[in-house]
Amino acid sequence: MEMPAVYAARIGSQPDRSSIDRLLAYLPPDKQARIGRFRNFADAQRTLLAEIVVRNAIVGTTGTDNRSIRFDTNCYGKPYLKNSEYFNFNISHSGEWVVFVFGHCAVGIDVEQIGPIDISLAERYFSPLEYSSLMSHDPSDRIACFYDLWTLKESYVKAVGKGLSIPLDAFAILIGRDGIRMEGGGPERYFFRQYGIDAGYRLSVCSAKDEFPACPVLLNAEDECVSFIRHCQEGTGYG
Repeated sequence: MEMPAVYAARIGSQPDRSSIDRLLAYLPPDKQARIGRFRNFADAQRTLLAEIVVRNAIVGTTGTDNRSIRFDTNCYGKPYLKNSEYFNFNISHSGEWVVFVFGHCAVGIDVEQIGPIDISLAERYFSPLEYSSLMSHDPSDRIACFYDLWTLKESYVKAVGKGLSIPLDAFAILIGRDGIRMEGGGPERYFFRQYGIDAGYRLSVCSAKDEFPACPVLLNAEDECVSFIRHCQEGTGYG
């Protein structure tokens, strides 16, 4: 796999409690507990689907059985697959969508549902160059442009693996006719790509290599759950 693989899954219809419990039973106890702590059912649903999509990708790509999958986090909290330097991944979810990227190099992904926002937040979190660019747009376009910049910046700090320990105003993302480029940041060079999966969302991907698929692979959430259970029943599951 030379370039990152990008996947997107819409949550779809709400599963019943028994289906949720059946899926949870194939996850390790710490994952079950984490998902069980969510008070908002939609948050639990998104997190569960994200876990299933990741595990399906690991089983299908590395041949590791589900029971042998072990995750850890770096000192900034970014999860990674233990004992596999070639499987770098990142997950994001918002609203009805769960998105996922994996590849041989450092990768990051962010999806956000577009909604009302106080545009003055841009002056607080964006660099002066970004803020100036944002405010140069027509007022009717600024909200969408805000989410473009926000998801791009989030995808970068997630790819680097340091999260919000990197101040968002410490670097600038510039979107032009010739593509997307970054000013500032660390010495390593990173590249960006945006995808349109839904008019009401913004999806951005960051990678240490300038290679991206033409479009995300759209997954069916129900099919992912069925595949996960099948893996488990065939002896590659956790339970």
